Amino acid sequence: MTAKPLPGRGAMPVKTRLALIFLGLALVFGAGVLGVTYLIVAHVLPHRAPPALERFMHPGPAQGPAPSAANLRHLIGPALQQSQGLMLEHLLIGSAIALLLLGIVVALVSSRIANRALAPLRTITDTARTLSYQNLGARIALDGPEDELKELADTFDGMLARLEQSFRDQRQFVANASHELRTPLAISRSLLEVAQQDPQQTVELWQETAHRLLEQNLRMERLIASLLVLARGEQGAVARTATDIEELLEDAMSRLPETGLRLRTRLRPAKLAADRTLLMQLCQNLLENASRYNQGGGFISIVTGSAKDSVFLRVSNSGPRIAEESLPSLLLPFHRLAEPRTDSLHGSGLGLAICDAVVKAHGGQIALHARRAGGLSVTVRLPRGEQPTSEGGAA
Repeated sequence: MTAKPLPGRGAMPVKTRLALIFLGLALVFGAGVLGVTYLIVAHVLPHRAPPALERFMHPGPAQGPAPSAANLRHLIGPALQQSQGLMLEHLLIGSAIALLLLGIVVALVSSRIANRALAPLRTITDTARTLSYQNLGARIALDGPEDELKELADTFDGMLARLEQSFRDQRQFVANASHELRTPLAISRSLLEVAQQDPQQTVELWQETAHRLLEQNLRMERLIASLLVLARGEQGAVARTATDIEELLEDAMSRLPETGLRLRTRLRPAKLAADRTLLMQLCQNLLENASRYNQGGGFISIVTGSAKDSVFLRVSNSGPRIAEESLPSLLLPFHRLAEPRTDSLHGSGLGLAICDAVVKAHGGQIALHARRAGGLSVTVRLPRGEQPTSEGGAA
């Protein structure tokens, strides 16, 4: 059984502090009210003789002569002072008793209120203490009014949901990466075993085996390089320098293989402060994706431009139709849709996932749109960032 961690040395529980604060406020205000009451009573107590004594001091003609003023002061003054002092003394004692009773009641009530108010925090603490990567599906699901504590619990539940999804994606990513790496290794091993066990192997057959092994090796190299770029993009490790997407696209287009596809371009300067290596990978992946998943006699359209605070790049291509509900999954690692996408020799399903990571690392946005006639349109928007003055402003 795991012991609960103890508070730090000298630490006082929050519920005790809240109870003491309530008690202190109640005692201060109670003492103030009783003090004001005491002063008011002391002020309004009679400092003159009662009306009966006034009539005795000033009798009418039928009552005879009045006693002398000196005799009356000697008789009435001490009696009034004694009566006032006794009354104020009783008032002071009663106030002290009332204040003591008030303190006891407030201490009990405030302690109960503090316990009740902090109950959601204890629920959140207990849930957080029992969490691990194996039970991230636990939720607080706090009931009650829509107050700050309910908002805190809901926020905590949302964080748990995101963490659970992240761990799930990570496990899926590791499984997919392991599968993608294991496949070429298994093929390479099979080629070597067949070549080794065949007694009629010739130089030509060994050369063919070596060629196929080299293909599998290049396939693993491309996959590992893509994984490294994806990890770098997801970490947000960008070294920003003055870059023009138009120049990067011209370089990427020069590396496209001859496929007979029509290339439509409308390139305008799109200068920004960004990681040149990552943006080059972004451009290459978008063009390779548009070329690989196209159709005979199709086209690739490339448009660049700039606005006041951002630049944009749009790559569209013809091809088979794609359902709108399938678009979000295209940004997931190792995800392929059409039949060509299942052939790992032509792609690992990391192209658009890398593009998404690069765009997010630069604080931009990427949007996918399925064309009605078939094919895909990918639009990337990136913030300009701060550029050196030598590079000039927007074109």
